[in-house]
Amino acid sequence: MTDQAINFRDDRHPADSYEDVLARETRPVPDYMREGRQLGVGAMTVETERYCSRDFFEKEVRHVWSKTWQFACREEDIPKPGDYHVYEVVGKSLIVVRQEDGSIKALHNSCLHRGRKLVNGKGCRSEFKCPYHAFTWAIDGAYKSNPLPWDFPHIEPKEFGLPEALVDTWGGFVFINCDRDARPLMEVIAPLAEDFARFDFANRYRAIWVQKKCRCNWKALSEAFAESFHSITTHPQILPGIGDANS
Repeated sequence: MTDQAINFRDDRHPADSYEDVLARETRPVPDYMREGRQLGVGAMTVETERYCSRDFFEKEVRHVWSKTWQFACREEDIPKPGDYHVYEVVGKSLIVVRQEDGSIKALHNSCLHRGRKLVNGKGCRSEFKCPYHAFTWAIDGAYKSNPLPWDFPHIEPKEFGLPEALVDTWGGFVFINCDRDARPLMEVIAPLAEDFARFDFANRYRAIWVQKKCRCNWKALSEAFAESFHSITTHPQILPGIGDANS
């Protein structure tokens, strides 16, 4: 990091800024189009190991992915009681399932006997029965039965429920967090929820799901979509719609 503090208002291309363009508009400009925040603490060089070190990635698994709110599915993906969607990340598998009272739970997708996955993909179940030895749990994670109870006298049914992750929703999106002590979702995603409230996502639905697996570090992919600098060369056709390099 540089020793000298950077003034973000001066750290820009000398051409017209987005605000300059809005100032010339002859029609009223909605207030939300003038919103803007300058984030960050200045320029810095990031060590290569942050992108290719297995040890650093394992730290991210422990301190980031295991403790971060993540979008798992849409509410319309699990509309009825028993409807479930399996969400998987960094070796963890969760069953996001609709309950009888309309609430949503996220159960760890692992049999407590030998660790076999209980379900895959998505579907609807009245219970979750392990396909290995038939240990069975209710859709709320409560332990129900196994075909050889006499061989497991040490099991306390009330204590043998499936572990749960945190679940919360916003705008029809279902979020999970494996850290039971995590801060509330709405506290974490503010001010995003406020910024996007006008789009009324709760009354929209997912028409199609497009997914692409990229063989790269997750930060490299996130950074590529979080900056517009590459648009000048990679996507020049969109420049008339986004302004200049200061977008």
